[in-house]
Amino acid sequence: MTDPAVWSEHTFALNTFHHVAMSWDGSELRLYVNGCPEGTLPVGPSTVLYGGTEVGVGRHPLFGARTFDGLIDEVSFFDRALSAVEIQSIYEAGSAGKCASGAGNQAPTADAGDDIAIHAGQTVQLDGTGSFDDDTATLELLDIWSFASRPPGSSAVLEGAGTPTPSFVADLPGTYVVRLVVTDGSGLSSDPDEVVVSSTNVAPTANAGDDRGGVVGFIVSLDGGGSSDPEHDPLTFGWTFAEKPSASVAILAGAATATASFLPDLAGTYVVQLVVSDGFVDSPADHLRITVVSGEEFAENQTMEGLEQVGNLPPSAVTTKGNQQAMTNFLSQAIAAIQAGDLEMARQKLNQAINRTDGCVLRGAPDGSGAGRDWITACADQSVIWDLLSQALDAITP
Repeated sequence: MTDPAVWSEHTFALNTFHHVAMSWDGSELRLYVNGCPEGTLPVGPSTVLYGGTEVGVGRHPLFGARTFDGLIDEVSFFDRALSAVEIQSIYEAGSAGKCASGAGNQAPTADAGDDIAIHAGQTVQLDGTGSFDDDTATLELLDIWSFASRPPGSSAVLEGAGTPTPSFVADLPGTYVVRLVVTDGSGLSSDPDEVVVSSTNVAPTANAGDDRGGVVGFIVSLDGGGSSDPEHDPLTFGWTFAEKPSASVAILAGAATATASFLPDLAGTYVVQLVVSDGFVDSPADHLRITVVSGEEFAENQTMEGLEQVGNLPPSAVTTKGNQQAMTNFLSQAIAAIQAGDLEMARQKLNQAINRTDGCVLRGAPDGSGAGRDWITACADQSVIWDLLSQALDAITP
């Protein structure tokens, strides 16, 4: 360098070695004494001399005859700017550090890699390329891999046990401990390093959905999309009937998909079970109970609910008290017809009631005049009653 200098106010004891370091990162020159920062100086690239310039240690750059009056030992140059932490570490290492006296050839260090989680049946790839030595290149080290332990009954074999990257098939669930020892060109062997390979697979959880009701002749849709796997493995689905009415011939459509369905042919209880698999283990079965009623029973229930809704309407929600009474009569007559098995009459009475509460659903507003005017005047009330009566009508319509 030319003229820049960094000074230290450190007091140096006689007859004692001191650690002095300087670093330059392209913009700043830093001075350290005994691992501690002593001073800095801004120095840009233009100040540095390149190309064949002689570097001197322990002498004045301009007055070559003026040399350091003492001993200098363990001089090192680095091709990058060391951090303050690195410089302090070198100082604190002392004679046991980078220039240990009389250390000679050191044994290599084996690195068997990070622990691995797998599924039983998978091929496990091991990696010992993190092993290193002071005088033998990593790829020239002699690698010896061996099993320290395997699950009871396992016959797993290491393929390429003398290479940095062997493999084996984890033939059984459990824990495999694999040991690596590396040997350098001088015949020195490392301490063993081990990698733990374990099958941590947890069974998935099937979710068949909540129990519900159904109606004979109406499709029941099933959804297992709430099923899950802790390791996020892809799932396969299996739906089956665990129970159904004895004479039923109902079958499951899409039984191997997440969304199956069936058409109940008889009233009664249908229990459907779902089992999911992550490819390694099946889940416990989850059961869904569907209570199926006949179309007549369902229509009667819905009509009774509609009758209660109409009867509870306040005077402001109907055209007249007489019209409210007339609608309750239609619905009472429909229920009586269903109970008597006269479904044609029941459909007629339900249609009469529906025609008096369909304006909002069909035309966006209550029918306000004419012979077919709506008797229920609020769209919110119309929507509830129309839904109930339409479902009842659908259930008894061929």
